[in-house]
Amino acid sequence: MKPPKIAIIGCGNIGSKLDENKDLSYALSHAGAYQKMGQDISFLVDIDKDRLLTAAKTRGVQTTYTSYDELFNNEEIDILSICSSTNLREAIFIRALESKIPVIICEKPIASNYDEAIKIKSLVENSSSTCILNYSRRWDEDVQQIKKIIASGELGKMTSAQITYGKGILNNASHALNLLDFFIESEKDINFVQRINDDRIDFDAAYNVMMTYRSPDNQFPVILKATDHRNFTLWEIDLLFSKGRITFENSGLTKKIYNVVDSPVFEGYRILNLDLELSDGYLPCMENMITESLQIFNKQKKSSRSSISDALQSMTLIEKIKNYNNEY
Repeated sequence: MKPPKIAIIGCGNIGSKLDENKDLSYALSHAGAYQKMGQDISFLVDIDKDRLLTAAKTRGVQTTYTSYDELFNNEEIDILSICSSTNLREAIFIRALESKIPVIICEKPIASNYDEAIKIKSLVENSSSTCILNYSRRWDEDVQQIKKIIASGELGKMTSAQITYGKGILNNASHALNLLDFFIESEKDINFVQRINDDRIDFDAAYNVMMTYRSPDNQFPVILKATDHRNFTLWEIDLLFSKGRITFENSGLTKKIYNVVDSPVFEGYRILNLDLELSDGYLPCMENMITESLQIFNKQKKSSRSSISDALQSMTLIEKIKNYNNEY
């Protein structure tokens, strides 16, 4: 089987830099994951010549460009990773789809605003390309196991969800909102929005939000609690059920599942008991995503765990939150 020609646009942290010259058992970047999967990278693109030269030398890539237009004008590509700055993604998508690239992987968010995202979705759906959005936790096998636990009903119905995050509702809260959509389908009502005053106030601000999630057989509150990322980094999810609890801690690396038991101390009281702790699923996520892209390219798999439609669900909700904030 002929190996794919792979291109990466953007050689910053997620494109290559995070795991350059590091002896890790897992990959933190697209370039690192391709190489962990035994794939050669054919082309690298970055406007920063020094960054491009360093990435190319580290990754052993001979062909480089400082312009994505030059890449598309000169090369045939089978798998493309878009790791550029967000404001360039619409233009890159248009060129990539015109070039009929079979598999396109894009970092989140897919675009700098909702209108651009809707346009990209329409273009992808009317093309022959498969688009994968890197909401990384979709490739976390712990998350897959948790989804099965929730679907089994052993924890009962979800009664509330709280998300704690910082550094932007698109940049970080979207991961948690994307996970909620993965776990449970529901309509959403926005009840309260308050923007916090961090240094990103005019660029992907963070918001405190109260919402109601509704499905035909359930209704529960969802709270987004924003923190100022300049103080510390925090990303956590707390899901309460009628018969248990699931938490995502340590930036989502640790997941804990609790069931309900009788209190050994206070007669008549029911308490939560740690039943299962999972912590092995997240670090292989990047490699799992790249493996999936190779499977799709080789026609061993038809669709992605994280499609453009999946990504647009959380982005649509975020757009509603922003509009609510502007209106009220």
